[in-house]
Amino acid sequence: MKYLITPIALTVMLGSAPGTTPAQAVSETDMTLQRASNVRMVEGNLDSALTLYRSVALSAAASRSHVATALVEMGDTYQMMGSSEAVTVYERVLNDYTDQPDAFNRASAGMKSLAHNVTSAPAGAAREHVLVMPSLPPFSTTLVRTYDFSPDGQQMVFHAPAAEDRKAKFPKLMRELYIQDIQGSVRKPLVANPADWEFINLPRWSPNGQQILMAASANGKDRQLMVHELGSGETRAIELESFSTKTPSSGFTWMPDSESFVLHSKDGYRIFGLDGKLRKHFEQDVDHMTRIGNVSPDGARLLYQSVDEQKEDHEEMDIWSLDLRTGKSTVIVKSDGFDGWPAWSADGSQVYYVSGAQGSRNVFRVTPGSQTAPEQVTSYNNSTVTYPLVLRDGGQLVFTLMKDNHTIMLQKPGGIENRRMVARGTTPMMSPDGKHLYYLGSEPGYTGLWVVPTEGGEPRQLLDGDMPRLHGPKSLVSPDSLKIAASRYQNEVTELLVLPAQGGKPEVIYTAPGKRHLIPSWSPDSQEIAFSIDGTLLVIPAIGGNPTELAEVANWESWNIEWSPDGKTLAAFAYLEGESSNHIMLVDRASGQMRRLTTAEEGRYKEILAWHPDGKQISYMYYNSDDGNGSRIIDVASGAIRDLADLPEPMWDYIGTWGPDGRYYFAAAVRGFGNPWSTHALNVKTDTYETILQKADRSIGLPTWSQGGQLTAWSEQEAVRQLWMMTGY
Repeated sequence: MKYLITPIALTVMLGSAPGTTPAQAVSETDMTLQRASNVRMVEGNLDSALTLYRSVALSAAASRSHVATALVEMGDTYQMMGSSEAVTVYERVLNDYTDQPDAFNRASAGMKSLAHNVTSAPAGAAREHVLVMPSLPPFSTTLVRTYDFSPDGQQMVFHAPAAEDRKAKFPKLMRELYIQDIQGSVRKPLVANPADWEFINLPRWSPNGQQILMAASANGKDRQLMVHELGSGETRAIELESFSTKTPSSGFTWMPDSESFVLHSKDGYRIFGLDGKLRKHFEQDVDHMTRIGNVSPDGARLLYQSVDEQKEDHEEMDIWSLDLRTGKSTVIVKSDGFDGWPAWSADGSQVYYVSGAQGSRNVFRVTPGSQTAPEQVTSYNNSTVTYPLVLRDGGQLVFTLMKDNHTIMLQKPGGIENRRMVARGTTPMMSPDGKHLYYLGSEPGYTGLWVVPTEGGEPRQLLDGDMPRLHGPKSLVSPDSLKIAASRYQNEVTELLVLPAQGGKPEVIYTAPGKRHLIPSWSPDSQEIAFSIDGTLLVIPAIGGNPTELAEVANWESWNIEWSPDGKTLAAFAYLEGESSNHIMLVDRASGQMRRLTTAEEGRYKEILAWHPDGKQISYMYYNSDDGNGSRIIDVASGAIRDLADLPEPMWDYIGTWGPDGRYYFAAAVRGFGNPWSTHALNVKTDTYETILQKADRSIGLPTWSQGGQLTAWSEQEAVRQLWMMTGY
């Protein structure tokens, strides 16, 4: 396969070469606000940030929009500091700036956050924030923590891409662990000689401060547990008794004696000694999204988070405690929403955890067994806290602070001057007639389904409430551009709704008890909607009526059910009885007859299927660590499979979609774990690639088009990942 990585965009997507829009005049006020944001979020100097925001709020030259923004940012900063001044500032915005909807909604969200029982600093203490690391190395926030601290809080160890001098010395090394003091003045690789290891990660500092437990892998193979002695600098592998490293593991944590640890795998929890001897095994069916916290100081209880058994949304987490003497699990925190990333307090009397809506999660603490309501510890209304950890000796609370800035971009034909930002949100969905762009709101106070005219105008909210997140290129707009199909969870019921594309009263056409990941899929003629509930594939008329139970399997993957272009066949990923991996199944719409398309030999996970516009082929992503991850394409008639996307290493995760005319396959890819995504286009006729959109500071989403491809839209995500330490909480 040939590779042509160039900055020249394909006209089928953008109509011109990519680049930034012409520079706009930036006012002095804009520059002050940008400087204040940098001082607060990068330098970690909250007092200086307040001074800058205050200067804008008091400036006679600043517009009402600028003043309102400065006030909201002041309120957010006061919240971080635990100061009651946040209330005064938010109230001013709510009273005086009702004409500034963005600031008004953010202030409303801030007041709602403050309505919780925010913990006051202990008597005689002052809450202080220290920015430990302004930009964390890339990591995935759904996986276990990639850093740890010494018990006294003076040093940290973290996972990062191997430095250039290390790559030169150890060519196979891609990512490893580095150790530094919290001031960042001294940094060095943890393992002096990593031999042939490619990845070294998941560090856990022992309670006695003398060892670091970690995982390493070579040649893309199984992960090996290792222990590093800080005194001698020696590193050795731990051979685990009666346990195969091929069993997927989602983390490990030390026991308080520093001589043993708990390992979490899909069949439960095991306690091993550093000699590899198995001490205990607590058998338990563990969901793949389960994550462990740490062990209580007395060694009696292990914290973990797990998906609510009654709900299938991975955002629905509960916190549990496993008794390491009896094997009995007890729920600690259970609410309607996300409760996760639990950690014990230094004395084991309280549990710290993260809770709240996506985009504005905070740290709470609760006393297990007590009837006292949880206390809110941090106060962010437009950022998310994760991975809280209380350091044993120093008592500091450390956590990761994340903020994702999502924007929707629209491109018209005629050059880069016709590319502009139209909204803040995710998951753009173009109406086929090109008149409107739909998207999901991502900011606190701006959630739900929104629409904005492509010719210009203000966004309008069509649906509010708790809507499931869409995966990959998916549209809720009917092919005739007249209706919207969506699902929403409220009052312990998931509803399938249909409403006019320009807004109006939604009609409920189907309900299911509990919170379900119900994703509707329109038929090409806009007459029917397909969806799945557990193992049942259903089709229902768009005007409502009795659904048809079309096909049954062990479980359908609800988020990726796709109609063929002629509307005669549905394709979806399914788990069949007795099989551990998913496969593409074809279902005849008329008869319900099923046919398995992918073979049993493709025994790894697959995702993001898409019909080629000719209706004869289906593309999909295949995860295969042996031969490399990448997109494949399968012939519907013969079942013949070939590789489709094979981007230059070290790219992976090639999820994709087809352009309107089928000449180009657009693939989203990432260079290395956790780095920004970029968009690439494969010319299927010439077998060459072009890089369409790639930015160093943000991820680029897959495009969506109007019918015929005249208009293109995509999302961009700028991610802030910081490490903070708090005292006086």
